[in-house]
Amino acid sequence: MGVKSRMHRTLSWSATVITALSAGLIVLGTSAPAAASCSHGFSDTDNHNPAYIKVTGSDVAMRSGPHTSCGLVDRFDSGTQMYPYCWVSGDHVTRNGVTYTTWSRVHLAAIGDPEGWISDAFLSNSGADYKC
Repeated sequence: MGVKSRMHRTLSWSATVITALSAGLIVLGTSAPAAASCSHGFSDTDNHNPAYIKVTGSDVAMRSGPHTSCGLVDRFDSGTQMYPYCWVSGDHVTRNGVTYTTWSRVHLAAIGDPEGWISDAFLSNSGADYKC
């Protein structure tokens, strides 16, 4: 999420509190959590090093962002080779009792093939080596 979005949300919440206080209302609780952003910047930080990583599960979802609520791009089976760009923090995904908090931006070999985000829980080498 960009700085402008965070600032806007903070200012909106502050304006609500100021309005409520000036009206003599008591405000309890916190604001609602922000929705997951499915639009994430990335770069080819990994420079395809390692050359590729493999999908390590069946019917693994590639998503438009590093969150389980982001749109489905495609699904892949174990052994599919993916080329890494970089990783970011995203939704927590638990697999075999281990919780992963990072997602890698990956793509298939050919230009125009699907690319998107896969939880590192389902990638060999725990996904991309470098942070986006």
